[in-house]
Amino acid sequence: GQTYSNDGDFEGQLKGASSAFISRYDSSGKLLHTQLLGGTRIDSYDYASSVAALEDGGYVVAGGYQEGDGVDPTGDFAQLKTDGSVHGGIDGFLAKYDKDNNLVWMKNFSGSEHDQIKQIRATKDGGIAALVETLSNDGDMQDLNKGLFDVAVVKYDKDGSREWIRSIGGVNLESAGFGIDIMADGSYIVGGHTSSGSGDFAGTDYYGDIFDIFAAQISPEGELLWIRTYGGDKSEYCNSIIATEDGGFLLSGDTKSTTGTF
Repeated sequence: GQTYSNDGDFEGQLKGASSAFISRYDSSGKLLHTQLLGGTRIDSYDYASSVAALEDGGYVVAGGYQEGDGVDPTGDFAQLKTDGSVHGGIDGFLAKYDKDNNLVWMKNFSGSEHDQIKQIRATKDGGIAALVETLSNDGDMQDLNKGLFDVAVVKYDKDGSREWIRSIGGVNLESAGFGIDIMADGSYIVGGHTSSGSGDFAGTDYYGDIFDIFAAQISPEGELLWIRTYGGDKSEYCNSIIATEDGGFLLSGDTKSTTGTF
């Protein structure tokens, strides 16, 4: 999560204005380890949004860091400033730890605008699939943005090298909460909400108001297999998606509609 505290469970550990934290517990709920990640500036705001456990006892943590207005990353995130990297707004990070809580590698997903990693899932090959909400059209999203905010699925191998990226978007705004899961066949099911009706959503049903919810399936190689929308006369918002054993999925969210899907 995210903490602004420098006492209690976080005694003397706070970095910047806020830090991302990872707390590890045993099976009875006893706290075993707490680690904070943060920048060094007084306007460094950092958080962790998702964690994925690995089969070898390690884990990967994802979140975001913001170092003022377009300032290069500092502190624990300084290593993410590399040749050609672009930073601005909120940038995303991935950090892999071994079973003894030692950092194995750290990677970023960033551009000049907001880039937020919303959720990650561990894959069978030891890698990570990340769901990103992004406004950038440079950096890691070079020439991939299709409008305003898009969502993107990014596949990393076990060493943190990016294998592929697939953006989903239209001319307006797409957003996602905890909206990615892995199907039994290794493909990815993605859920979110859309206001576009164009781009990847051309030809899908548009129900009304501002946002409809959507589900999309992406192949293990990163190809968009299909996309469907659901909604009514008011706005809908998707919060999460879960793959089911029969090859389907569950969507959860909220709606004010009484027409269409509802």
